[in-house]
Amino acid sequence: MKKLGLCLMLCFLFLGDLAAQWSVGGKVGVDWSKMTYPIDGMDTHFKAGATLGAVANYQLNDWLDLQGELLYSQHNYKDDLVVDLEGGSLSEMLKVKAHYIDVPLLVKFYPLKHDSGFNLEAGLQPGIFLAQSAKLGKENFSEYVGDRNPVNCALLVGASFQAPKNWFIDLRYAFGLTNVPKGGDGFKIQSLQLSLGYFFWL
Repeated sequence: MKKLGLCLMLCFLFLGDLAAQWSVGGKVGVDWSKMTYPIDGMDTHFKAGATLGAVANYQLNDWLDLQGELLYSQHNYKDDLVVDLEGGSLSEMLKVKAHYIDVPLLVKFYPLKHDSGFNLEAGLQPGIFLAQSAKLGKENFSEYVGDRNPVNCALLVGASFQAPKNWFIDLRYAFGLTNVPKGGDGFKIQSLQLSLGYFFWL
């Protein structure tokens, strides 16, 4: 009985230590995106969109964390188009809004150990396409942007700081790895992401 009791106590201590390394929370932020074209000098302009969702983090040790997120994100962009008219042409601004469910999967490295709060992060971000819309001037122009691939994948690099009161802020850049339109080669999304969030320790 004493051995059984000792084993149970050790199990509870181990599980308690394991649970203390988990944290969950939420975040909200801004995503500035653009579409890169296969021709140099033909990229679109950055356009702001919203991002928000849930975060789960597991602390491996004083130096490394693993983090997964489930986010609703808008990857928008804008571009100047020249529209041919009778007797001339007209320059109009094309604004495209695209909705995604993104699932960032990150490794976070703390160069000054975990207590410092500062970390560098890198990982992959698969995204599931939901819907899109476009306007040319004030008119709907969705047919211009065509059909998108159902999944978009990006490489993430960035930095984050976690404050003592469980608040955190992160800044990331996403390099698109997959072609956005169906049948298009070299058309990829890049974005700068700034977010503010809060963790609850389990």
